[in-house]
Amino acid sequence: MSRDHEPQDAARGATRRTIVGKRRRTRHSGVALGLASFAAISSGLSAQTPPRALLVGVVLDSADTRPIDSARVALVPTRIVKMTDASGEFRLTEIPPGQYVLQFRKFGYRGVNVPITVASADTIERRFILGRTDVHFDAVSVVDPVVVTAKTSGIPSFDDNRRIGLGHFFSRVDLEKQGERNMADVLAGIPGLGIVNGRSGQGYVYSKRMTGSMCPPVRIIPNNDQQSGCLAGQGIYVPSVGEVAQGIQIACYAQVYVDDVLMNRSRPTEPYNLNDFRADQVEAVEYYAGASQIPAKYSALDSRCGVVVLWTRRSSGTPAPTP
Repeated sequence: MSRDHEPQDAARGATRRTIVGKRRRTRHSGVALGLASFAAISSGLSAQTPPRALLVGVVLDSADTRPIDSARVALVPTRIVKMTDASGEFRLTEIPPGQYVLQFRKFGYRGVNVPITVASADTIERRFILGRTDVHFDAVSVVDPVVVTAKTSGIPSFDDNRRIGLGHFFSRVDLEKQGERNMADVLAGIPGLGIVNGRSGQGYVYSKRMTGSMCPPVRIIPNNDQQSGCLAGQGIYVPSVGEVAQGIQIACYAQVYVDDVLMNRSRPTEPYNLNDFRADQVEAVEYYAGASQIPAKYSALDSRCGVVVLWTRRSSGTPAPTP
């Protein structure tokens, strides 16, 4: 090759290297831009996705309130489907906010469709009742009907809840046998229910089933927010130093309704003195230990430690009016 071509070859080589370098920089820039765009899109999608909800329920037989196992539970129009376990319980997780229909199906029972609205990050606890289908026989014997009329309390919601049979119930007849005993003493024998006795005769109902065992031990000291935060998140009440001096303990205290008015609204639920009432001052009592028993009107996230409903007597001897 002649020397005359050497400058041209050198120029071509320099041009080629420049083009290759530009291609490499362009390719690397494109990859970086693509990764940045993907990260931005992913971040945007993550920010726009609302927290999912949880639905916990129990399915019961309307005749004897026994749990119904192997019932099919479907959340329509999603593809979420679960079967109830031996306790009649089921859990539906990762539910997006929206309006749905819960479908319950079990051979031998009438199908039930329940509309439900789910909000972001909800924790919903409910019970559902299924009725058995009619049984037909080839030969049917008809006998004279026997009508049994149970004595009602005059409190419609108490009678309805007692008829379903979940929870523990004391009618006026039951309470009259207790004389002038304090209400905390009357309820003390219910399984799973505990009583904290104050130093001045108070009686506070708490749940023995909710212990806050996932939290580290707590010492009662002033301004102990950091240590008590874990317990409070589980609904466990941590008393102040002054309350400890009155006999109040760390516990998961039940919500108390008096004539359908919630008396202890704080979070976590503060203790309420049931011994403000004697048995002869009360017309009827309902106690529900947990989510699978609590009627919808008393069901809330803060009711996990149980619910006590007191219906007081009036001076005339008639029960308090109900809504």
